[in-house]
Amino acid sequence: TNMNKKTIITILLVLVAMAGQAQEIFFRTDSASIIGKIAGLETEVMPKQIIVAWNNALTNNMRDKTVDVSADGDFTCRMQLHHPVLSNLVISENNMVPFYLMPGETLHMELKQDAAGHWTCNYGDGSAAKKVERLRKEQLISYDFHYLTGNYPEGNALLDLYIHPLDLVTFLFGKPEILACQQVAPASYILMLRHPHIVGTLELSTAYTWTSAEESLKVCTSKGIYRLSQMEELTFEPKPSSLLGIPYEKIHKHNKTVEHLYTQNNFIPTLPNNQIYSQGYYSEIQSFITSVEHGHSSVLTDITTIKPTYEVLMGI
Repeated sequence: TNMNKKTIITILLVLVAMAGQAQEIFFRTDSASIIGKIAGLETEVMPKQIIVAWNNALTNNMRDKTVDVSADGDFTCRMQLHHPVLSNLVISENNMVPFYLMPGETLHMELKQDAAGHWTCNYGDGSAAKKVERLRKEQLISYDFHYLTGNYPEGNALLDLYIHPLDLVTFLFGKPEILACQQVAPASYILMLRHPHIVGTLELSTAYTWTSAEESLKVCTSKGIYRLSQMEELTFEPKPSSLLGIPYEKIHKHNKTVEHLYTQNNFIPTLPNNQIYSQGYYSEIQSFITSVEHGHSSVLTDITTIKPTYEVLMGI
């Protein structure tokens, strides 16, 4: 799937959500550290090593560092960052724990494994990761996704086209549950999905035209509204404040503010502005070539990560 596009979208969403609490410089070079502890495991089953992985969005280079874990479960990783990263600790092939880290920050993490073998993490109070975790869980309200094209007689629209938006919302918001599904035309559906912390609707349709095809996402949060248009422009519209529960915009003239968080600029011939890169194809091809030539790649997920996506497809 388009991991590069997903990474950009996710980082921008959580960063701007934090902007209402504190202003941070996005691009700056500084060291950062993770101080972690694996709790509740006996010495004989304690992982001996973990891999800390992160991406440099400026160069599109994936970095990783193998860290030794002590018999007591303690581990430390120091790295140099050029911007905040949202990535994973890789404990084993199928076990990863996400983390969010900013340049200059020390992140404290406590990892535990439940009875089913799943890993959970408690982030240190006051850390950016703790704020991001809370904001992602508590401040999301709803989303609205439109994936509209013309007729698609050459294949299966569900498996060839709709798998991409379904995989994207699963990646962003977690495993979905189908609340409602209505077929409104041949190969065209209206869906309502419930994720762990948000409910959303999707219009997936081939009843429109290819000339004016649309792929757009709108996410409503307690801080404001994010809009992603054609996967090329991300904006944020802050919500006006309220006075005694009355929206301020109802009692006083309000000038709407729209922040442009990301826009593909076709006039500047750099890699991030090329659609092959911004849509995720470049990184996928690069990873495939690296895997073939060197026997490994920077892809840290396996095929099991798309299982929830196919479960939704089977339920439509």
